[in-house]
Parts: sequence; C-alpha cells; structure tokens
Amino acid sequence: MDKQLKLTVFTLWANRLVGIIMIILLFALKPIINWYCNFRVLLPEEQLAITIAFYICSVFVLYALWNMEKLLRALRKNEVFVSSNVALLRRVQWCCGLVSLVCVPACFAYIPIVFIAVIMAFLCLCISVVSCIMDTAVALREENDLTI
Repeated sequence: MDKQLKLTVFTLWANRLVGIIMIILLFALKPIINWYCNFRVLLPEEQLAITIAFYICSVFVLYALWNMEKLLRALRKNEVFVSSNVALLRRVQWCCGLVSLVCVPACFAYIPIVFIAVIMAFLCLCISVVSCIMDTAVALREENDLTI
C-alpha cells in the first residue's frame, strides 16, 4: 500500500472516530457540563449558550464529516481532480463558516467560545483556498482531456 493510500485510509478512520465522538457527545453533553462545573462555576445562561451552540453546531459538524467521508472515499478510488470533490470541499467550507457564525452570538454569553468562532473562521478560509486550488486543477484537467 503506497504512502498516499495509507494516509487516506488513516484519515478516513480518524474522520469516522471524530463522528463517533460527536454522536457520543450529543448524548453526554449535560454530564460533561456538570463535570466542568466542578472546576469552574458556570451561570445558567452560560450553560444554556454552550448547550444551544453545541447542538446547532453539531448538525453542521456531522454534515461536514459526512462530506469528508465521501471525499476520502473518492480519493481512495483515485478520483482526485473531479468537480464532485470540489463541491464536497465547498460544503465542508460552508459548514465551518456556519459553525463560526453560530458561535458568535454564543460568545456574548460565554466568552471562551470566541476561540472556536475564530478557529472555525480561519478553517473556513483555509478550506476555501484549497477548494479554489482544486477547482482550478479540475478545470486544467478537463482542458487537457479535451486537447488530447
């Protein structure tokens, strides 16, 4: 198995592991918040902001993970520079942007969420650059296919 395929398979399983963790967190959020309250007092408004933001963001995160699963499966089949992969990347990009936007109002109730908002906005920008590169590569591949 070559290096790229090994890395793709590893990333595919890591993606699935994160998905499983997200599903577990959907059911374990309240106990985790209660456990966290042993170390830092959270006001009821802060707990509510964390809970609402998490459940809204989890929809986007799970959708992004599902799209990354499809992308990684395509890469495993050596389907790299195709327009469907660009669409999958753009969906992941939008999910990152939406998570960032959801976190902004939650920042007003619980300030540390601002870090998540900034990180997700940066990730959205990074994925946007990668999707633009992929889109250009797809266009070049299609142009070269027509000339051959």
